[in-house]
Amino acid sequence: MPTRPERKPRPWEPQPNTEAHARRVNPNAAFYNSPAWRRLRVAYLRIHPLCECEVCAKADVPMPAEMVDHITPINQGGDPLDWSNLQAMSNKHHNQKSARESHGIFQKP
Repeated sequence: MPTRPERKPRPWEPQPNTEAHARRVNPNAAFYNSPAWRRLRVAYLRIHPLCECEVCAKADVPMPAEMVDHITPINQGGDPLDWSNLQAMSNKHHNQKSARESHGIFQKP
């Protein structure tokens, strides 16, 4: 029976056990896959169906919420399960906020 040839590493992919690979691995992945977080997320989105970000607060019609975001990120000492540290956000606004945080830009949009 034929065997599949061994996969060759692609030069643009970070190799395991390197600094580039470590940056791509989410240190909070186990938490975000936990049953406690999944239950809390569903409950929060039921009560807060619309985006609570500053952009949507100024808009006439806020966007529907698809994500639950930690106001103070877990990596910066935010409580992961504290209801007051959460906000419902649209995917678009959550991605913008996360990009600002990852680049050290903490200005309001």
